[in-house]
Amino acid sequence: MKHLHSGKFDIGFMEGVASHPELDSHDVLKENLGVLLPVDHPLAKRKEVSLRDLKDETIILHSRKEAEEFHDRIVHLMKGLNKKAKIYIKNDEESCPILVAMGKGVSLTIAGSGNFVPEHTRFVPIKDMFLPVRVFWRRADEDSALKTFISFILESKSVLSRSTHCLYLVNE
Repeated sequence: MKHLHSGKFDIGFMEGVASHPELDSHDVLKENLGVLLPVDHPLAKRKEVSLRDLKDETIILHSRKEAEEFHDRIVHLMKGLNKKAKIYIKNDEESCPILVAMGKGVSLTIAGSGNFVPEHTRFVPIKDMFLPVRVFWRRADEDSALKTFISFILESKSVLSRSTHCLYLVNE
């Protein structure tokens, strides 16, 4: 988000729930939340799991500095299991999918990341758990190309959801 605030980026997409006073945002889609498991893990054979199924697992997370809102949300979810969660915070040189493939734990992630997982891992959805994906842009940005692009994103979402509203952004 700092690159949006600084003007280095015009637009950004982020998973999870977030709000920033200087930025406008809009939900684009909901991604299934799931767990990345070693392929030989007993849960890897399932079509879906519940969060409770993960109560005895070591959860691999990005540091809070790296992904504050996602980190806090996962820690909060794990606290709801009435058991002290085993959490492994990866360092900057480590990769969650590689750590999973090595058997160091499991990683919560979105379904879209399933296309980029190591060979010896498997993504399994968590029943009834979703993360929103939002588009963000600077509220004060008057760039017409940016407004056209945002309108395209919002209209594409509308078409996919079978809504017929025109969502073109106009200068007021």
